[in-house]
Parts: sequence; structure tokens; C-alpha cells
Amino acid sequence: MRKFYIENEKGERYSLNGDSGMFLDNPAGLGQTMSPTSADIHKGFFKDITGDVEPQSAITGDLVFTQNAYELYRTFTMWLNKATELYIVYSPNDKDEYRRRVSLDFLQKTQLESTRWLRCPVSFQCLTPFYKAKATTLSMDEVGNAMRYTYRYDSELRYAASSLPGMSCEIQGQGHIPSAIRFAVTGYLANPELTLTGQNTGKVYGKMKLNTTTSASQTLTVVTRYGETSVTINNNDALAYVDLSYDPWLRVPNTEKCDLVLSSDDDMNVSVELLMYDYFRTV
Repeated sequence: MRKFYIENEKGERYSLNGDSGMFLDNPAGLGQTMSPTSADIHKGFFKDITGDVEPQSAITGDLVFTQNAYELYRTFTMWLNKATELYIVYSPNDKDEYRRRVSLDFLQKTQLESTRWLRCPVSFQCLTPFYKAKATTLSMDEVGNAMRYTYRYDSELRYAASSLPGMSCEIQGQGHIPSAIRFAVTGYLANPELTLTGQNTGKVYGKMKLNTTTSASQTLTVVTRYGETSVTINNNDALAYVDLSYDPWLRVPNTEKCDLVLSSDDDMNVSVELLMYDYFRTV
């Protein structure tokens, strides 16, 4: 049975499944709309000229307040208006959750029904596709002249193909569009490079190259989420160190397996956390 939640930037959430005294009825807007644009070539032939433009979606329905309806409505709207970020969380089954960042379009207030329930039409404008974050934790430590490494999930950890000290993992996007990443590495690095290369095509899908050194206690974080790109060292902006002759915002394609390679001008002793965001137009 599918379930809905609404969540704020702190991870606090309201269940919209009836167990919190409210539920989402008649949900709509969970499908996919592309609205393609075509150019008339001739003799009944057309060419798709849509490009990357897609119409904004909205998730609509009725929020039904069933327990102490007016009081719960006031409490919920206070929480709603305090939030700086809102997410609709959709679970089509008992194990998967997909998030979609939204902004409130409208929430109407009506009269109590004969059941003493309050049925309020609501609409949320979608700011992102649905996404599912998949965490993979990688670590590499230097012990004497040997390297000790561990991995979880399907990622394979090995030495980088180049002659530079490095580490790499094999990744592939699993969504409808290229996936974004959050890559955090803690430890000593000298002029680090993070490169994403297709295994079959050899295409470089992005390279984050920094002309700086990080200490053993510092964390370099690269985020390539759509509309939320950043590179920081200990939460301080590090864009000034980035070599912009390359495309630094790595996006993982769903069309081929890729090598994500971290390399350094000197030996590394680091730990790495990788979070992938797979995006879906509909789930």
C-alpha cells in the first residue's frame, strides 16, 4: 500500500496516511508530462526541438483532517509556514522512499463535514523530480606499505588506473536522468582530482580539479545536485581553488558504467563517503 509524508529541512515529517490524524486523499500529479515541441519539416515529418525544457509539475489532492480537525489544521499550518524546505515523500511499497522537493502553492480551508472532518484542497509545486539517495561508504587507509580497503553495496574499490596514488569505484546512474553525487573525502590530499569517465565510451563526464592541499583533519565535499552545486573544505567555500577549464559538476549517466577516480599528487590516507542521487520523472 502506497504511503505519503511531508517533510521539512530538519527531517521532521507528518504522515499523510491517517495515523497522524490527517491523510492525503485523491492525490494527483504523480505521473509524467513532457509537453514536447516539434518543428514541421515537410510532408508530414516533424523534428523534436524540445531540448531539456520540461513543464513544472504539481502534486495535488485533498488534505483531510480527522482528529480535532481545526486544532490539527492550525498546528500543521504553523509547522508548514516555519519550514524553509519542504519535501513530499512517496513510498509506493514498504521498502522504497522517493523524495521530491516542493513549495506550497495553496492550501484551502473549508467547513467541517458531517463526520467532523475538515477536507482542504492542496497543491504543491514541484521543484525537482523524485529522487532516491543511495549511500555508499568507501575507505582507504595506509598501513605500512599496504593498503586496506572496505566497500559496501555494489561499489568496487581499487587503485586508480593512472600512476598517481588514488582510489576509484564503479558507478552508474539508475534514474531517468543523470544522477548527482555528494562526495566527501577526509584526509591529506595534494591537488586532488575527482574524475568521472565512461568505461565503454571513454567520455569524461566531469572533472573536479583543485589547486590546493587539504590536511589530515580537513574534509573536502563536492555536491553536484541540480541547482545546489558546491565545493567546500570544512564547510568553507572552495570554488576559488577549482580549475574551471574542466566541467567540475560530475553527473553520473544511466547509459553506461563509469569509473569515479580520486587522485592526488602525493600518497593518500583518506576516508570517503559517496552519496548518489538517482532522479525519476515518475515512480
